[in-house]
Amino acid sequence: MANEIINIKLLLGLLLILIFVVAIITILVIRQIIKILKTVEEENLFDIENSKRLSFIGKILIISSFIVKPLQSILATYFIEIFKIENISARIKIDLTLLFIGLFIILLAKIFSYGNYLQQEYDSTV
Repeated sequence: MANEIINIKLLLGLLLILIFVVAIITILVIRQIIKILKTVEEENLFDIENSKRLSFIGKILIISSFIVKPLQSILATYFIEIFKIENISARIKIDLTLLFIGLFIILLAKIFSYGNYLQQEYDSTV
């Protein structure tokens, strides 16, 4: 009985860690998106800071692809063991969707950086 209580506390602790990690990632990404939207509102889309912000978002998503799914898998494994569920298992793997979205956003950041360069060239010749 005492062992089951410890296991449930461990499960709840892992669940809280997962929720905390996802919340931090979400807050970081939303803050960057808000800053990007402010520069769009100011009609300064190709600001070099937007490129940096997009790159940051891409890196956060890539890092989270290696953190969130494995944490979910570990949590599922403990859940299976605690409640003695048979004929089911959890494998630790990365989130390929987040990984590819992160890589795409980094590519988009490079495009924005080049757009900033072209905008500066255009502004200096006019």
